[in-house]
Amino acid sequence: MSQNNKKYFRKEKRKRITQSSGTGRVENAVLDTLSYRSVFDYPMNFYQLSTFLLTKKRISHAAVSVVLEKLLYENKIVENNRKFSLRTAGLVPWRKRGKNSRKLLKKATRATKILARIPWVVFVGVTGSVAAYNATKNDDIDLFIVTKTHRLWLTRGFVFVILKILGELRTDAKPSRKLCPNIFVDNNNLAWNKRNRNVYIAHEIVMLHPLFDREQTYFRFLKENNWAFNFFGNLQEPQYELKTEKQKNNRLVNIFEKLAYKTQLAYMKDKKTIEITTQGVIHFNKSDNTKRILESFERLKAKLPT
Repeated sequence: MSQNNKKYFRKEKRKRITQSSGTGRVENAVLDTLSYRSVFDYPMNFYQLSTFLLTKKRISHAAVSVVLEKLLYENKIVENNRKFSLRTAGLVPWRKRGKNSRKLLKKATRATKILARIPWVVFVGVTGSVAAYNATKNDDIDLFIVTKTHRLWLTRGFVFVILKILGELRTDAKPSRKLCPNIFVDNNNLAWNKRNRNVYIAHEIVMLHPLFDREQTYFRFLKENNWAFNFFGNLQEPQYELKTEKQKNNRLVNIFEKLAYKTQLAYMKDKKTIEITTQGVIHFNKSDNTKRILESFERLKAKLPT
């Protein structure tokens, strides 16, 4: 087929899609998705874009493909190394970030094999830039840990001691490439707080990278937070066939759990700012970026070309 014919068919294809009733919705979804990822300097290939498209209703891959072609033709987005981004986005060392992330995941995997020996740990996963394969060389590694019910604070104590011994515990003095166990929840607190459910947390949930899973905890967590899939109409929610697990209640260990809770809270008293420290949830969010990220997302959307 000649180049002129190819241009003609591409033009006709764009014309058909622009004349269809759902084109505006598809274009908005694509631009919203690229805007959100631009907050993180994160260009997306076609598979990523189509899978994690910000849409309530499903949009076909074909519709996404044609709209991408249209947006490229109109100079509203750019393509570099088969990855799409807004025109305002800078060049990103994608391969280097992927390589950094794989290295950090290997480090987290080695440490998790030891943490998994703690009898009350039922899940360990990585969140943040490392889970998204978007890490810089000196990023830390955020760990999300789920424990058995009424074993949260005992588990945290053991996790911190083990990581300290391994020399892998993140501190303010040495944050680079260290492990940061910043979220602990127990089996009774898997559902995210309704007041904090937004597109940022939804992304964190669906991009969570599991390293260790016991008693189907990962799927239980997804089921308890199936609201996150409402942001991603093209992302299919897993089908759950969960078994009921009964936990033995050891009164002596319960006493040690209460002691660990009181002791660690007393230690944190003079250092605590906005961290969440309940008996079933620990979230060290001293520098919570949620507000900044959501505001940046809204600013980028407001600047989109019409």
